[in-house]
Amino acid sequence: MNILISKELATAINEQVGHELQASHQYVNIAAYFDGLALKKLAKMFFKQSEEEREYVMKFVHYVSETGGVLQFRPLPLPKPRLSLLKKPSSYPWIGKWKSPAESMTL
Repeated sequence: MNILISKELATAINEQVGHELQASHQYVNIAAYFDGLALKKLAKMFFKQSEEEREYVMKFVHYVSETGGVLQFRPLPLPKPRLSLLKKPSSYPWIGKWKSPAESMTL
């Protein structure tokens, strides 16, 4: 088989594949978090995003394979088990300070 891809390009693509797989895993983790909170639409959105990342991986894999390159996947770090960026609503200072429209209309 003729090699139609440089080692440098194959290495760069392999690195990108690792990033795409890592993103896919993190999206699944986020989706599972929202699914556990019964936020089904948010979960669905992140599951779909994870699938999209895996589609990119498969395009890269097919390209490297078809051009005679070598696929070398790097070990993936585990996704973060908790979403530390999400805060409980009570942690926002403005929660509870606003009045509802009905309360605002009372004199």
